Amino acid sequence: RQAPSNTKFPAKLFEMVSHHSNVITWENGRLVVRDQARLCAELMPRYFTVKTGTATFPSFARQLNYYGFSRAKTGVERYDSRRWVGGSRR
Repeated sequence: RQAPSNTKFPAKLFEMVSHHSNVITWENGRLVVRDQARLCAELMPRYFTVKTGTATFPSFARQLNYYGFSRAKTGVERYDSRRWVGGSRR
């Protein structure tokens, strides 16, 4: 299923986390990328396009930064945000 191309990044992120928790999920208030390879190969082509500029992981990470997330220094792709808690925006 292809996400609508006019949907904003936060809505697409919410959809991905809601339906693909084995790949990307919320844990203890942090966004966790459990499987970066699957995120890039399966989900990003479905939700993002080259035209939107978020079809690569670095671009996806920049979008997270733009929306207030910062990468947690844990060795796993985890992102913290004071503006987002468990999938909802404060």
